[in-house]
Amino acid sequence: MDVIGPNSGVTLDGSVFVGIVVFVVVAVAISQSVEVVSAYETRVLTVFGEYRRLLEPGVNFVPPFVSRTYAFDMRAQTLDVPRETYLTRDDSLVAVDVDLDVQISDTETLFHATDDYERVVSERCEETLREVLAAASLDDALYGQWVETKVQTELGRQVDEFGIRIDGVEVNEATPVGDETR
Repeated sequence: MDVIGPNSGVTLDGSVFVGIVVFVVVAVAISQSVEVVSAYETRVLTVFGEYRRLLEPGVNFVPPFVSRTYAFDMRAQTLDVPRETYLTRDDSLVAVDVDLDVQISDTETLFHATDDYERVVSERCEETLREVLAAASLDDALYGQWVETKVQTELGRQVDEFGIRIDGVEVNEATPVGDETR
């Protein structure tokens, strides 16, 4: 077995070592400068932490070593808003479980607005539900489709500033809560 080393009779001179190091650095630079973006996503490119541009689907070239990309899924998504209890206009408590159909409408705006848009949308939905249900009777809260429409309209206005579009609101369950939990 031939081994390169001090006793093998084979030595590496400095130019071969430098050549190997240069080859490795060039290979890493090339691999870091090519960014492949899937058809259903957009990526934000930052260089030295500063926003530069959006990378569209396909092959993109970026500066190696100093850039970072952030991926955003452009497909419609369903967010589950945690079940909460709300007070209606007629002082009844109702537990509501809601799903939201959302989609990113403006990636650049979203990137600059928040790091966790799902949390922001969920919190805004809870606030909107609190306001909408405070103006509704228990019957409207339990059986009225207008709650979904009202929440979609109001929430849509609020999250539009983040680059998010609300495509639908679905009340999965609305259940009256008894007096014993008050």
